[in-house]
Amino acid sequence: MSSSRLASSLYLLTFALLLQNVLGTDPLFSRCSSNANSTVNSSYKTSLNVLMASLYQLAPVEGFALGSLGQSNQDRPYGLVLCRGDVSSSDCRACAANATREIRKRCPNSKGAIIAYDNCLLKVF
Repeated sequence: MSSSRLASSLYLLTFALLLQNVLGTDPLFSRCSSNANSTVNSSYKTSLNVLMASLYQLAPVEGFALGSLGQSNQDRPYGLVLCRGDVSSSDCRACAANATREIRKRCPNSKGAIIAYDNCLLKVF
């Protein structure tokens, strides 16, 4: 009886851990800059969206991506994604995608923001 109870507990624990990985977790840290804001249709916002998409694509290759995009200094966002060294490229991609979605939700009009998870960090400024 105790071995079947142990097996059931292990299955339940495994399922819970898999579910947590699939659904994502809350960030360890997030902060939106209060120094400067952007408007929804600004060239900065457009550049930021393109930049975050490219960082999301590049980060899993090396575990790190850094970039900037835009014509003038005031419309040029900078950003970086850093994944933990022991994280697989697929987990890095998933974390970067989640961080990109969350930073857009949490800081929709902020020109600077940072969000950190167990597996990755995303910063835009």
